[in-house]
Amino acid sequence: MTVTAGERRYRLDVASRLAGGDFAIKIGPTRHAYFNVRAADSMIVANGGMIVDDRGRSRGNAVSGEGARWIDFCGPVGGGHVAGMTIIPHPSDGREPYWFVADWGVVTVGAFRLKGLSLETGQEFESAYTVLVNDGETDQDEIKQILQSLQVERRTT
Repeated sequence: MTVTAGERRYRLDVASRLAGGDFAIKIGPTRHAYFNVRAADSMIVANGGMIVDDRGRSRGNAVSGEGARWIDFCGPVGGGHVAGMTIIPHPSDGREPYWFVADWGVVTVGAFRLKGLSLETGQEFESAYTVLVNDGETDQDEIKQILQSLQVERRTT
């Protein structure tokens, strides 16, 4: 995990690697997420929070499922201030992110909902996620820059 502090946000880059060791590994297909973040109670939709994805869809039921490139969850945190978090899964070969997002404050994403993972001894699976935790409104330009860098990174590897 790498944490980078900005003027009004933190960027967390989280990488994970699963490897078949002495035994093979099998995961899913499963509805359980591989990566999960939780919003503060003050930020949930019932308390004035908002959920939106890259397609402009809003609320948990609408953004859950396949296809979103990112999910943003923001809301009030007290004293008239707003904070939020944007979750950006990095591309993973042959796997689309599958989201479960709930208005009550959970954002989960995983690559094993529709297609299980089997790793034999010596095989590996890597995944990565970027989370932006911001004070104030979400910086749409920064999200675009991150997505562009992920596309460049994917083409060069």
